[in-house]
Amino acid sequence: MWRQVYLRSPMLPRVDSLPESVIVTEASLLAVPAYPGAPEGAEQGAKWLKTGVQAEVGTEGTLWLA
Repeated sequence: MWRQVYLRSPMLPRVDSLPESVIVTEASLLAVPAYPGAPEGAEQGAKWLKTGVQAEVGTEGTLWLA
């Protein structure tokens, strides 16, 4: 099943400099894994960038991008 790809990284532009249409909060995502290196419970309501890219993870762990 193909899914939308979301990004969250310190390398992205500041969230407030991006249009609202490309930003998603964790509350609106189904299940978000813990952000690597962040203390547990930190950054509640963190924001993610919608890439517009569709992807699927194969049974062997390969990420397929559409």
